Amino acid sequence: MKRLFITLLLAMFALGTVLSQNINIKGFGDIPVRKEGEKYLIQIGKFGEFAFTGNLESKELKANVEVQQLEHLPGFKVLSKIGLTDIFLHITGDGLYLNAHADTKSSLKKVCDLFKITTPYIEVSAAIAPRSLEFEGIMEFTDGPVEFLHIDQTGTVVKFNSAKISTTLEPGTAELGFETNVLITPTKFDPELDCTYSFTYDIVSQTLTGAGSMMSEWSNPLGSGQFLDPNSIVFSNAAVELGINVMTLAPVNIGFGIEKAKIFTIEFGVVVSIDPVDKKVAFKGERDKMNANDFTTFLRE
Repeated sequence: MKRLFITLLLAMFALGTVLSQNINIKGFGDIPVRKEGEKYLIQIGKFGEFAFTGNLESKELKANVEVQQLEHLPGFKVLSKIGLTDIFLHITGDGLYLNAHADTKSSLKKVCDLFKITTPYIEVSAAIAPRSLEFEGIMEFTDGPVEFLHIDQTGTVVKFNSAKISTTLEPGTAELGFETNVLITPTKFDPELDCTYSFTYDIVSQTLTGAGSMMSEWSNPLGSGQFLDPNSIVFSNAAVELGINVMTLAPVNIGFGIEKAKIFTIEFGVVVSIDPVDKKVAFKGERDKMNANDFTTFLRE
C-alpha cells in the first residue's frame, strides 16, 4: 500500500511538471505554460492567451490566430483595418513575432494603387514588444520600377524604385509609415537623381503626408551645361517634395529645396518646382546678401 501511494505521488509530481512549465520570452520575462494535448497555452501579458504548437524547449512555437484575438496588441487600430489573413504568432529565442498577409484591396488599396501592386496580398511582419510593434512589409515591384510621372514636353520622369512599410505601432496609432526610393529625372537635360521619400498613410482618414531628400549631387541642372563650363552649377543637400492628389493619386507638384547650390563659386539657396499640370519647370535662386566681390565673380564667370 505504501509503495502504491509513493508511485501515485511520483506520477502526480511528474504530471504536474509536464502540465506546469515556464517559458522566457524576450521582453516579457518568464511566463507560465499549460499543456493540453499537443498545444501549449500561454498567457502573454495583457495580450491574451494563445494556443501554440511546436517545440517548447527550443522555443520554436507558432499559433494560428484570428485578427480579433489581437485586439489588445499595440496598433490594433491599424491591424484591424488592413485585412489581415493567415495570421501567425511565433515565439523564438529572439522574442515574439507576428507574420500575416495584408489585403491589397482593403484600407491599403490607395497605397497599393499608387505603387501599382496587383497581387491580392502583401506579406507583413512585426516584432512585438509589450508596448509597441515594429511593423514591416515589402511592396513587391514585380516588373521593375513603377513610373509615377512622365512629361514628354520637359522630359520629366519620376519612378518609384522600391517601397516598404516600416513603422512603429503603439496604442492608438492609426498611421503606417512608408519608405521609398524614388528616381527623378527633372528634365531631358538632367541625369536621373537618386532620392528617398518617406510618408505616413492614415488608415482612417486615407491621407498621405511625407518628405524626402536628394541623395545624388545634381550637376549642370536644367541644361545649364549647354551654355556654361561643366560643373559651373552644382546642387546638393536638397529636400524633395512630392505632391500627390490623394483622391486621384496623380502628381500635383515635384519640388526641390536646395540648401547648398553652387553657382560658379558662390553659394545660393535654390528652389526648383515642376508643375505636372501646366507642364512647366520653375527655378528660383536667392542669397541673403552679395558684396562687390561676389558681383565681380559672378559677372566674370
